[in-house]
Amino acid sequence: MAELRRERQKAKMEVNVTLHSVMTLGIVFAAGFLIGRVRISDGIWPFGVAYVLAAFLHADRINPYMALGGVLAALATYISQMDNIAFNFAVVGIAAALMIVASCLKLPMRPLTAIIAAGIAYLIGTLAFKLSLLLAALSSLVEMGLCMLMVLVLHNAFRFFAESRQRRVLSDEEIISLLFVAILGVLGLGDIHVFGVYLRNIVAVYLCLMAGFLGGASVGAGVGLALGLACVISGADTLYMANLGICSLVGGVCKKLKRPGTAIGFLATNLFMTFYAAESATLILPIIDALLGTAGFLFTPKSVLEFIGKYVDVNLLRVHEQKLHLERFRELTTGRLKEISRVFANASRIFADSASKNKETGSISYMIGTIPEKCCASCMFCRSCWDEDLEKTYALMQKLYEKYDKNGNIYERDLGQAFQKKCIYPERLIKAARSVFEKYRTNSKWESKIVESRAMVGEQLNGVSRVIDSLLKEVQIDLEFRPDLEEEIRIGLDGAGISAKEVCAYICGGNIQVNLLLKNCHGQELCRTRVQRVISEACGVPMQMQDLGPCTGRKYCRLRYEQAKAYSLQSGISRMKKEGSKVSGDAYSFEGLRDGRFMLLLCDGMGSGERAAQESSAAVSLMEDFYKANFDDKTVLDAINKLLLLSSSDEIFSTMDLCMINLIDGNAKFTKIGAPHSYLIRGNTIKKLQAGTLPIGILDEFRPAVYNMKVENGDLIIMFSDGIADLENASDALFETILEAAKLRSTQEIADRILSMALGIDGGEAKDDMTVMVTRVVKNRSFAA
Repeated sequence: MAELRRERQKAKMEVNVTLHSVMTLGIVFAAGFLIGRVRISDGIWPFGVAYVLAAFLHADRINPYMALGGVLAALATYISQMDNIAFNFAVVGIAAALMIVASCLKLPMRPLTAIIAAGIAYLIGTLAFKLSLLLAALSSLVEMGLCMLMVLVLHNAFRFFAESRQRRVLSDEEIISLLFVAILGVLGLGDIHVFGVYLRNIVAVYLCLMAGFLGGASVGAGVGLALGLACVISGADTLYMANLGICSLVGGVCKKLKRPGTAIGFLATNLFMTFYAAESATLILPIIDALLGTAGFLFTPKSVLEFIGKYVDVNLLRVHEQKLHLERFRELTTGRLKEISRVFANASRIFADSASKNKETGSISYMIGTIPEKCCASCMFCRSCWDEDLEKTYALMQKLYEKYDKNGNIYERDLGQAFQKKCIYPERLIKAARSVFEKYRTNSKWESKIVESRAMVGEQLNGVSRVIDSLLKEVQIDLEFRPDLEEEIRIGLDGAGISAKEVCAYICGGNIQVNLLLKNCHGQELCRTRVQRVISEACGVPMQMQDLGPCTGRKYCRLRYEQAKAYSLQSGISRMKKEGSKVSGDAYSFEGLRDGRFMLLLCDGMGSGERAAQESSAAVSLMEDFYKANFDDKTVLDAINKLLLLSSSDEIFSTMDLCMINLIDGNAKFTKIGAPHSYLIRGNTIKKLQAGTLPIGILDEFRPAVYNMKVENGDLIIMFSDGIADLENASDALFETILEAAKLRSTQEIADRILSMALGIDGGEAKDDMTVMVTRVVKNRSFAA
């Protein structure tokens, strides 16, 4: 059975190879037939001979005998039109025979070998069949020269097909060689037509559209003129060559409009040339022929265009390579990120399970069992109490613990009259019970802390897993490189007198990003003026340079530009510490995040002075670090709450007043945890954002007050700490001052005015830490309607 299976597999392989060979042989034969039909006159047929000789040079990939058969078949179709039949067939046969002999003699298969074989074949043919006629002998010399030249051309073309898997961009010689092959193919089609539709016209239109779309206007025009010449030689009108060249030129100009634009430009130019240049109602290029060639171009698979284009255009090659590198990077990076995310998620689950198992408070029964060892071991009634009446004694000890846990102490009277009469050492028993209960309560407290710590670690690990997942989504965002935009930027920079060494433009997540490598301007700030203006005009949207640090002293500066944000913020801070305190217990943050959001944060630590300052500063620092690391809101707030709960055995808490504004779309999120109210002032309207719940760091679970809204140009956000909020609640004068101060232009002046009025109401001395944060939303000028 195994041998039968191997034979079947071998048979399948042989069939597959045979099918592939048949297709290859058919293509070689067809190409030989078309090229063999090309002639310069009835007596000069150099192209078929050159094709056969070039095929022998690449015999490892191109079957020379099928090439020979195709050429002989082509010559056979023109026997009636040949001046010297014997000469034409003899030259082809002699040239092929000489290459066979050279192969048998193990001579190197080089172009020189084929050229020598061509010279010998034409010399023998001339001596045998044209020696009697001087003009015919001279024509054979011309044909021999053309044949030798075409051997080199076809050799270059075949070398491309032989090395296509290792090639990058075609050389000029190879492009010309392939173009000659295409011309020969069109010439070989000659006047072949089906119901008046000429195959040469369809092929010429298809190749011109491909050249214009892939290579641009210059390549399209060159190919169009060359193919037009081939069609003229095949019998088309002389105006046909100019028409095809101009149509290809316009099609190449319209390449930025994608394939439909290139096709429409080509067809429209053909109509223009017919009715205005030729002044004729008959199309120079028949509409049916043009439409069929255009249809073939439009329905060519995109993968085929990319494959051909990367050999023609270095920009298309770079885009192709960038896509391949990006795909490999994604495969490697996303795989690693998934593994890391899974590790953190599993670790988080382990800590969470451990915390949930240990959440149940340990039983007091075990600790009660240590009481008789401390006070009853020498008592004569120990056995009676702790053995015979064990259930009653344990129940009494349980009640004693409940009273101790509730009141913080126990006394002899808590033993009850019955047990007091029975126990001969009640004082010693109460003392031992107090010691055991206190130890148990202390252990329980620390065990609870440990459980909470495990839960917090599990939550943080889960948060890390979520951050890695979000990073994974960012990595999976498609990057679209824009070589057309890069060219526009280069042209714009050149017009502004700035030379760019590197330009890279791409679209990531729907946003345009541009990276440049420019020569150092030595402090002239060209990057923020002329360069930024040129890039904005080229991209069609306002662009903004991202600060990458100073480049003084460097020869080149590497710059990065992104789409400008629609909004910016103006902020003012005014503070006053509590009278008699060295530092303020309030802390704040005014921080931009890399995802386009801006964080406004005001934190008030418990009390005042150094301890409150440490608490609020620690909370603000943690908030900044967590949000910069791209943690989500739930993870950030839960983590800070747990850390404040576990950082000390004493109660430590802080209020949080957080405003997160998206500067790209203007969406704002206000989060209040124990913080006082704040105001959003828009024109003549004022919206009061009510105070939040208990401060952070008091309870395991908390529910912040959250407000979601969209800010507009000119909106004013006023946030303050308890030291001012309490005064504003008690005095209408401070509220009136806030409304009046909001009319000022400077946010710093507004903050100073509010703080000054609050101090006046408070008798000139701050009885609590006071902080005012005023922020104005400004729509950037480039986005203004």
